[in-house]
Amino acid sequence: MKVKIRSLSIGLLIGALCMTSCTVVWLFFVARSFLKMSQDVENYVRLQDDVRRIGKASDFLTDSARQFVVTKNIRFMKGYFDEVNERKNRENSLGDIMECVGSELEDSVGLLAAALGNSNDLIIYEVHAMKLAAISAGIPESEYPAEVAAFVIPAEEVSLPEKEKLALAYKLVFDEHYANEKERIMSRLEMAMMRILDRYKRLHDASWRDFRDSLLKQGVFVAIMLALVLSAFILIEKLILRPIMVFMKCIREQTEIELAGAVEFRYLAAVYNRMFLSNNAAKAKLKFEAEHDSLTGILNRGAFESLVKEHCGSGEIVGLLLLDVDKFKKINDMHGHEMGDAALKRLADMMTRYFRDGDYPVRYGGDEFAVLLTEIPDSPDGIGSAIKAVREKIDDINAELLVASADCPVPFSVSVGAAFSKNGAGGRLFSNADIALYKMKSAGRCGVMFSDEIL
Repeated sequence: MKVKIRSLSIGLLIGALCMTSCTVVWLFFVARSFLKMSQDVENYVRLQDDVRRIGKASDFLTDSARQFVVTKNIRFMKGYFDEVNERKNRENSLGDIMECVGSELEDSVGLLAAALGNSNDLIIYEVHAMKLAAISAGIPESEYPAEVAAFVIPAEEVSLPEKEKLALAYKLVFDEHYANEKERIMSRLEMAMMRILDRYKRLHDASWRDFRDSLLKQGVFVAIMLALVLSAFILIEKLILRPIMVFMKCIREQTEIELAGAVEFRYLAAVYNRMFLSNNAAKAKLKFEAEHDSLTGILNRGAFESLVKEHCGSGEIVGLLLLDVDKFKKINDMHGHEMGDAALKRLADMMTRYFRDGDYPVRYGGDEFAVLLTEIPDSPDGIGSAIKAVREKIDDINAELLVASADCPVPFSVSVGAAFSKNGAGGRLFSNADIALYKMKSAGRCGVMFSDEIL
């Protein structure tokens, strides 16, 4: 069958126009999917910032009230009411969240509103405490903010001695009831954040699937167009077909796409690469959060158990340290949970600084920490040298912990139980370290005790 060049050219042109039109349409879908994903990410970041701002504002009010009770410095009281009456970070953040989500996340908005209500309930305790502290310090009433001046102290408290008034002020903002209310606020904020994260993760996954499908269909249309015009346009192989093959390979192998070929494909590759990197970053963040303790930033119990399995029966020399903060409950009871958290953060930071890159500091739970020691030389003096190094490190850590710091003004110490094995982790290694820790606590705390048995 004879085909005229003109007819072939017209046919190729029509086919090329049709396929080009389809390509443009699918390019629109790809761009729309990308914009949808970007909007979801922006909304999530905005909501996350607003939720955190509510928590920070609540903590600011607590800190200001407590600092005034402790220091009697009037600027803390003024800063407190600047936040309540002027900045209004809590109310403004909740308003932003309601405007952003509308009726889509009513349960999360309800939790945030409840948290704000709890925070407002605490204002009564805080104003009460600040007025008692102000009276006990002899601050003239003319310097009181209007809210404090208007607050009526119960008659039975008016006649109390100044010291008892101050003690009552301390109790109002440092006792267990107050701490429980604060914990309830933080719990509701965290629960709301988890629900928001769950919703936007599902939106992100759906948008990613749409984007991937659109990109794959785009490749199919371009491939058909290449088949139609291959005989007339040799350069298409270089500008379109080869880049498409590279794109498909990179998608299958989950790697970045090289920017090559025609401008349209460079644009698609750039869009894909941005989303690919964003998706990898999100996965890495989720993985990090799953393996690390949110308070201290070091490995958590789940990651520790994975490490133990990895080194179990490996035939290498390993050591295990179990650390407990001495009298941690007393720190919480006397100074509040914030100070307890500061102590845990300080210890975790020191563990990271003092131990080697081949060691694994872990927050096992509560005030319990652990360190898995690896890369111990397999030599006659390997374990002996490790024992000496561990003893020096623990002594140095305790020496530093017993000196107050700016971040944690409460001095404390740790007790440590240590055990070693020549056949990897597992077996009785944990129980031996635990027994050594018990002996150390019985011997007076603030030090390290080593198990006599080397597995």
